[in-house]
Parts: sequence; structure tokens; C-alpha cells
Amino acid sequence: VYPNGLPITVNPADTGWILTLDGRDVAFFDALLAEQSKNLCIDGKRVFSYGHSFGAYMSNVLGCRRAKVVRAIAAFAGGPPSGTCDGPMAAWIAHAKDDTVVLVSEGNATRDKWGGTNGCDLAKSAPVTPAPCVAFQGCGASTPLHWCNPTLGNHNWPGFAAQGIWQFFADR
Repeated sequence: VYPNGLPITVNPADTGWILTLDGRDVAFFDALLAEQSKNLCIDGKRVFSYGHSFGAYMSNVLGCRRAKVVRAIAAFAGGPPSGTCDGPMAAWIAHAKDDTVVLVSEGNATRDKWGGTNGCDLAKSAPVTPAPCVAFQGCGASTPLHWCNPTLGNHNWPGFAAQGIWQFFADR
């Protein structure tokens, strides 16, 4: 299921997500999952969220507020959720160093948020596939944190992302 954000201003073309932890779009996620679960065979232990840019911000919010429902998230070129999360979350985070749309400081803050929430040692990492990704050490066994920080790419979806996200979700 791939929902689109609704208008966030009076301009109907200005769509996105309300990123408050208990806002309309978190409630929308709950209703969407309930509706899909009634009509489809949904494995409630394999619910994931991924997004790019504004969608990455929203995936981080869902991971934070629905940690007991969402199994893992993947976020490319977004920023962290605010406030205290409902629990740790398996997270695959990527952000290009040369991003001029959403600055890499937002990606770094996302990495740090999940690192702290998951109890990771952000000073210790090991390379994982695909390059240029690393996995931080010390995270919970079911809540790893992978960080991909390519030098180039700006705000464009990187070629390695699909493979990395698919494998990360498949391993959960």
C-alpha cells in the first residue's frame, strides 16, 4: 500500500504529512492498516514503512509512535521524529552528504535518534551490503540500525536503496 499525503496548507497542490506524533496521518495509518487487515491476509508481524524525503519523515514518525505495530522502517533523505518513542525500531537510514533539499544534518539527527532509542554504539560499526552502508554495534538483536551516507547523490533516490531496503526488511 502506497498512500499519498493530503494537502497541508490551503493550496491543494501542497501535499505532505502532518508529522505530529498523534496527528491525523498517524491516525490514518491506523485506519488504513485496520481496513487492509480486514480485506487482505496481512501478517501483523511484518508491517514496514519506508519513504523518501517527506515520506522518510513520516516513516520515522510511524516507527516512533507505532513501535509495537511497525516491524521496521527505512528512511531516505528525511529527518527524525520528535519526542520520546514508544520503543526501539529496526531502522535503515540513508542520506547523501551533498543533499541540498534536506540537509545531511537531518539524516545525522535521524541516525542519532534511532541510535539512542535502540541502544546502539554509534562509535562502532561494520560494513554491510550494499555499500556504502554500515550496521552499528550494540543495538538490540531485533532493532538494528543501518546507516548509508553516500558522498554524492543530492536528494535523488540512490541506486543501492531498493536492494538495501529489501534485504533489511527480509531479514526482519
